Amino acid sequence: MTSPSASLPDTIVFDDNGDLWLTVGPVSSSKVFHVDSNSLCRASKVFRAMLRGRFSDSKPANSLHRWEVKLPEDNPEAFVVLMDIVHANFDHAPLDLKPQELYNICVLTNKYDMTKALRPMATAWYQRLKSMCQRSKKMQAYSKNLFVAWELGCQGAVEEMLQDIAEKCHVDEFGSLLIDRNTRLINLETFRLIPVIDAITQHRVKMLQVFHAEGKEIAIKILAKRPICWHAGPCSAVSLADGIPKNSSK
Repeated sequence: MTSPSASLPDTIVFDDNGDLWLTVGPVSSSKVFHVDSNSLCRASKVFRAMLRGRFSDSKPANSLHRWEVKLPEDNPEAFVVLMDIVHANFDHAPLDLKPQELYNICVLTNKYDMTKALRPMATAWYQRLKSMCQRSKKMQAYSKNLFVAWELGCQGAVEEMLQDIAEKCHVDEFGSLLIDRNTRLINLETFRLIPVIDAITQHRVKMLQVFHAEGKEIAIKILAKRPICWHAGPCSAVSLADGIPKNSSK
């Protein structure tokens, strides 16, 4: 199992009988992937629309021309892992991924609506994700782990992380949720990819309402049973003053 961060050859063949060549990444560092279009279409509705619909990326009518599609915005290293899974080359798919590598893969599955393709690897990657969540302290990394948990379908982890964020964030003068003092949640890529800000806002409001109600109830019980000053005898400050010699101020 090769890490996706290792140096990639210029051309990678995922299917010798494949009918499609994908050029992935920016021009300066792009890689060519020889793939089976049927496998890609089965895994992704987005690719099915691109390749089977009436778009410029659909298969050329003239069979003499090689079928090529350019994906300049995508990450080649992450795409390799995804193509190994799509073509059932599970022995090549790495288990020990770095946090950013796992995040990059999930960005692609989100973009191409092919999260279900990750199911064979989800359990192993979820174990990796748990250790990542425990070590992450900065919100930038923490939010990426939230996105990975969302894509892998780790409901328990998502709920726990959303609650944690709701407890830590506050609101600025414009009504935007802030974390880490001055970082707006909406400015973090994760919260532009998945629709959770409204859920965080609602949870935070409910949480504050509960805290307010509980605080009010405690205050009422205390004031109903005890006088404002809990000390039955003379005030401790007065007692202390009485014990100070009169000439001590001289």
